[in-house]
Amino acid sequence: AFSIRELSTPQTPVIVIEADGDIAGDYMEGIRMCLNALAEQIVDVSTPRKERCVNLIGEVGVANDLEVNHLILKNLLERMGISINCRFLGDTTTDELRSLAAAPLNILASDGQDNQELREFLENRFGCEFFDGCMPVGFAETKRFLEHIGEYFGCPEAAGPIVKEAEGLYQDEIARLRPQLEGKRILLTTINVNLDWLLDAAQEVGAEVVWIGVLNYLHRTLGVSDHPERQGIIEEIATLPQLMDKIMDVKPNIVMSNFAFAIPQGDYVVDNMPMVQEVGFHSGIRTLERWASLQENGREGAWVNDRELFEKHFS
Repeated sequence: AFSIRELSTPQTPVIVIEADGDIAGDYMEGIRMCLNALAEQIVDVSTPRKERCVNLIGEVGVANDLEVNHLILKNLLERMGISINCRFLGDTTTDELRSLAAAPLNILASDGQDNQELREFLENRFGCEFFDGCMPVGFAETKRFLEHIGEYFGCPEAAGPIVKEAEGLYQDEIARLRPQLEGKRILLTTINVNLDWLLDAAQEVGAEVVWIGVLNYLHRTLGVSDHPERQGIIEEIATLPQLMDKIMDVKPNIVMSNFAFAIPQGDYVVDNMPMVQEVGFHSGIRTLERWASLQENGREGAWVNDRELFEKHFS
């Protein structure tokens, strides 16, 4: 008999992760155990410190925008002369993971509880320094993000040209979408996360967000918007019937919701609230584009011309 660890060699290390799956924990606890074990057994704190690079920490592996977000952020940082050292844990290599502690700065993908615990582990175990914020969503947040990154790495002037170029493109997109969305009434439901990236874009295009229902699972102070004037349209909800009552009351043109697949037909179109948003300057623009497309196609969307075939052959 032998231990599995005896198979490990410096050339081919065998990483042992002691976990009982769902028997002794839950899905996210198993992921945390794996991340901690990989870091403990692979990260080398003696790796020489690198300059002008960052680590991305806690990307959501099941998100549709995982690689899109990585490429957007990679492009923005590279324009400032800053590279991505390691994605803990995304599409990365053993060598990149080994050098994780060599990067001067770490950036959380999001500020959820699981990522906060991961941040605390990396700070305490490897002395990792973290950016005061997350991967940026929306124009205003991305602008602040690049400015702060520039200040940290001693190149504050690098953000200016990037922001100026992005602002021109952003305003062009707002002007293009305004005729389709100006005056539309928007109703949203969301988990308790900041939505100013979307609310700002909707306001700029001339749409009116009439109500926001928050699924506040963790019972925290509502953090949907940093703007006091928006607080009056935000309230907590818990059930689909509450949402339907509000839809009947405010009569929106567009509903964006976590309940999207359960909302019955009505005089509105329905969009799904994504779990993970696209990062960067144009997060809000991408959502406005979907809304404009939904308005064009109506509730039946791109299938409108196939109704006859569907009703004839579906069983």
